[in-house]
Amino acid sequence: MRTVAIFTQNLSAGGVQKSVITLANHFKNIFKIVIILCESDKDEFYKFENILKINSVKIDINKSSIGQWLIEYRTNELDKILSKLKPDLLISFEDYNNIIALKTKFKCKKVISSRVSFSGNYDNKIHLLDKNFYIKNIKNLYSNADYVICVSKFIQKELMDLGIKAYHIYNGITINPKINNPKKNFIINLGRLHPQKGQKDLIKAYSLIKDDIKEDLFIIGDGVLKLELQSLIQSLNLENRVKLTGFINPKDYINECKMAIMPSYYEGFSNSVLEIMAAKKAVLAYDYDGADEIFDKNDLIKKGDIAALSLKLKEILNSPQILNDLETKQWGKVKEFDIKTTMQQYENLIAKVLKCAE
Repeated sequence: MRTVAIFTQNLSAGGVQKSVITLANHFKNIFKIVIILCESDKDEFYKFENILKINSVKIDINKSSIGQWLIEYRTNELDKILSKLKPDLLISFEDYNNIIALKTKFKCKKVISSRVSFSGNYDNKIHLLDKNFYIKNIKNLYSNADYVICVSKFIQKELMDLGIKAYHIYNGITINPKINNPKKNFIINLGRLHPQKGQKDLIKAYSLIKDDIKEDLFIIGDGVLKLELQSLIQSLNLENRVKLTGFINPKDYINECKMAIMPSYYEGFSNSVLEIMAAKKAVLAYDYDGADEIFDKNDLIKKGDIAALSLKLKEILNSPQILNDLETKQWGKVKEFDIKTTMQQYENLIAKVLKCAE
């Protein structure tokens, strides 16, 4: 049986982690699948039987060049793991881990998955490394991969503009054609509490129309903006209408909400949006780069336009017909992203890569 290693940051809750575990579970009866984690000290929301970890080390984040030291340490540790495991194929997820994977000396087939757009995502340091580090290494290393997979056509174009041959395979979602969920008087936002996700804009937009709608707002997730969002909610006197739930299983909220608002400033290809649309619930979103691969461009709101976001939300919530039409349109679209199609594309890709290794 061939061995396939999947290298990712961690298995905490998140879209990338869900994609990793879906891929691992799909192929575990075909190949020996081993998940390798870049961090050993993070909680594992997703479980898998074969997991190896790079030991996390204590670092001084204020020390000069600590980000460079850490990535070199992790590269060496991954090399040691690969030398013992001897996989036929290594699949890595996200640019940071892709760079580590491609820096390793161990020789095997390597497929990397690029998950985010350059626009916006690297404005701040990621893993203590700046945008120049990522662009330089992406340009220098990605062409060494056997395949570069992107989760959207927009990201694919960004890489191809850098001279990197890339392909796209969308994130997939399980589609239940018989689904028929209720609608209760609340709306949701789902995701990390992070500037990327636009929750401050959403709370401000909600405050403008709170007296014109009856639905409460639940923001589901946790993250660095928690205290700031709590303060904003208090300052706008929304404590009785807007709730930060923390990290919880969102399934019941998705199934029972009236709709979702996801005003992200940038995304790769949002699993959360697909999950909500697959529950036959409408989603209102910003016009981030690549959003038109999921949404009708005419339904998107200009990034940062809080007034337009509030007016559109009020219009949808106060018109059952508009809400139903949006649901119907998005339900038709989400069926294009059936997980069966995604897994078939990965099956074809892996078969092709491993055949070349024979």
